[in-house]
Amino acid sequence: MRKFIPLLMLSSALHASLAHADLATGFAAAENLDFATALKEWRPLAAKGDATAQFNLGVLYSKGQGVPQDYSQAAAWFRKAADQRDFRGQSALGYLYYKGRGVERNYTLAFNYFSKAAGQDFPVAQFRLAVMYQDGQGITKNPSQALIWYRKAAEQGNAEAQLNLEPVRDLF
Repeated sequence: MRKFIPLLMLSSALHASLAHADLATGFAAAENLDFATALKEWRPLAAKGDATAQFNLGVLYSKGQGVPQDYSQAAAWFRKAADQRDFRGQSALGYLYYKGRGVERNYTLAFNYFSKAAGQDFPVAQFRLAVMYQDGQGITKNPSQALIWYRKAAEQGNAEAQLNLEPVRDLF
């Protein structure tokens, strides 16, 4: 039985390598604006539960790249990625809830998804969370929390957060 263990390990490593190659092929195709090939590469991986592929399909549907633009489909793919704790999927799904695209507008859900992604140090989500605290959307208005999240996003180079940091700081 021991002879099969290295073979299984090799098989698993080969499978992981092939899956990675499909992601890479999809990325290369997308960079070349060949969205049909990107879709072909990512769809099987997404169906098997790959969070990166799921997020990427969400992007294709949200932008109408290689497929008709469909925010409902985008939300479905972003949700699958978000359910696996993918910060990009969480942030993207939060944005769809914030804007009411493909889902009913819901600031509370937007806030919850942005919070999950922001907690993983994703600066875009940190910025959006700061805006929600500043405007009191989905949460009680809280300028001090807005300032905290603007700072976190700004420290990571988020230009929008850097621009908004000064006016919020002036509130104190």
